[in-house]
Amino acid sequence: MSAQEAIALFNKRGRGRLHIGDIEGALGDFNRVITLDPACAEAYQYRGLAHRCRGELELALDDFDCVLRYAAPSEPLACEAHYHRALTRVSQGDLSGAIEDLTALIDANPRAEAFLHRGTLRQQQGDLTGAIMDYSAAIRRDPRSDQAYVRRGNARRDQGETTGALADYDAAIRLCTADVRVFYYRGLLRARRHDPDGALSDLREYLRWDGGREYGHQAEIEQLIARLEVERHPVTV
Repeated sequence: MSAQEAIALFNKRGRGRLHIGDIEGALGDFNRVITLDPACAEAYQYRGLAHRCRGELELALDDFDCVLRYAAPSEPLACEAHYHRALTRVSQGDLSGAIEDLTALIDANPRAEAFLHRGTLRQQQGDLTGAIMDYSAAIRRDPRSDQAYVRRGNARRDQGETTGALADYDAAIRLCTADVRVFYYRGLLRARRHDPDGALSDLREYLRWDGGREYGHQAEIEQLIARLEVERHPVTV
């Protein structure tokens, strides 16, 4: 068996082992590839994923660095390395580093998912304007991205742009989003805008989907529903 045939065999077997959760076996195969070809970007990529599965984040980062060293910037492997390095940096709390990776990924391949992730990180850092720009870019590339609408709605809400926030929540609901919290977000916003009927409808829909219990909002929502009922039917003396 030639060296190239062995590299192809070990890479294939390593990917298969990684897929079924045999991390030790996968690492062994990728180590063999790297011994045969120390510049094999594919082996570093998958070995980095294996290290991340084991929580070995520094080793994973080292491997993703190697992918970027040996793969051309426009190659899919380099784009994936930026994406996986960004996720790993988020796990370490390095949001600025993750944003740098996502920006590099967007420069090479401006896909909706990358804009969505970068927008989320920018929002976490308090950069609401930048986050809204990224969510809007994600929506332009994928008009059915319900999460982009939900997150842009939250960013607009936090900026005080309630009309735009409600429009985004409406869009997410029309797309049948699986994120039932959108009813909670829209219900709270409607309550702030003195729309008790709309708020009650949303909050009850949220509870109907068990979201209140799942996310720990049930007691808060029940108290708000009671207050809104009073607003709808004030007691007269």
